[in-house]
Amino acid sequence: MDKILTIIAILIYRFNENLRKVIFKNLNIILGNNIDFKVKKKIALKFLIFQLYNIIEFFLMSLGLFKLFNITVEGFENYKKEKDKGNNISFISGHFGNWELFGAWLSVKKFPLYSIILPPRNGILDKMLQYVRGKYNIGTIIRTNSREIFRKVNDKEFVVAFLIDQDGESSGIWTNFFGKKVSFPSGAASFAARKNNVFVPTIMERIGFLKHKVIFYPQIQIESENSIDRKKEFVQKTIEFYEKVIQEKPENWLLFYNRWLYRRHYPICRKNAL
Repeated sequence: MDKILTIIAILIYRFNENLRKVIFKNLNIILGNNIDFKVKKKIALKFLIFQLYNIIEFFLMSLGLFKLFNITVEGFENYKKEKDKGNNISFISGHFGNWELFGAWLSVKKFPLYSIILPPRNGILDKMLQYVRGKYNIGTIIRTNSREIFRKVNDKEFVVAFLIDQDGESSGIWTNFFGKKVSFPSGAASFAARKNNVFVPTIMERIGFLKHKVIFYPQIQIESENSIDRKKEFVQKTIEFYEKVIQEKPENWLLFYNRWLYRRHYPICRKNAL
């Protein structure tokens, strides 16, 4: 199967020029403009193969074949330590590895999970995602439903997952990501401004087909006292976390997302920047 998927990835790479340009643009920003062309091509092809894996694995998930997956865990003590303290715990994650499988794994492992989502524009894809999330009892909250997010984040019975490596739109916080100006989603930062909330970064790293590793990192330590400074510190440390894991494993990140595309709402974010 790997040979077939490699051929498909090569064809996508060769004939989809716009996709190739976005991937290369992202890699130049992440790894620097001096990165060798052959290295970029190798990462791009590996990324495309990983996305083909994601599609096949999503189909297997939809059939309920979760037992086929080989998932190891690293750093669980980082979560357990905060849980034992009785803290309100939220996860900071991203579009890394197979993020839909990650949500299913958390649910299967009895984490009382609610994931903050931004529904896709494609209606068919949205229905497919809803079906699989429902099959694995993954709770979801629309990103604009701030009241429900607030209720779940402040309830110790639940764990809320924020995937915030995407555009924060007009309500976002203006910041730097790999040296480029971006709008960072403001919701998690607002909760971080409250001292009773703990954020544990977590990702699912792809090792191979059906093979993954869940990693729980130490909580994001916020030392500032006033709410504005706590927001700033949270955003900065979260960005540093994303930059580190993406640079280490760029093929695991969603490289075809045009993260640094200039968007019309950016002047609004700049005006309201912290």
